[in-house]
Amino acid sequence: MLELVTPGLDTDMMDEVQAYYGPHVSDTSGWDHVEPADWAKKVVEAIESDEDVLNPGGAEGIARLAPKALVDAAAGLVFTRR
Repeated sequence: MLELVTPGLDTDMMDEVQAYYGPHVSDTSGWDHVEPADWAKKVVEAIESDEDVLNPGGAEGIARLAPKALVDAAAGLVFTRR
């Protein structure tokens, strides 16, 4: 069984997510996007090599490894509540 921790894929849906959260986030332009074909290739490679977990790279991968309190503190610097 492979656990997929999917990154932000470069799709129309991600564009909609950025447009929706844009007013609540200081800047969405720095969000990591992965081409769907590139992610699919990594998924195939993980299956073929019998991996247990496939994590995203970049900032999303680092956030996955960080303690929840640290991620929450960092999110508090970026997101605003209304």
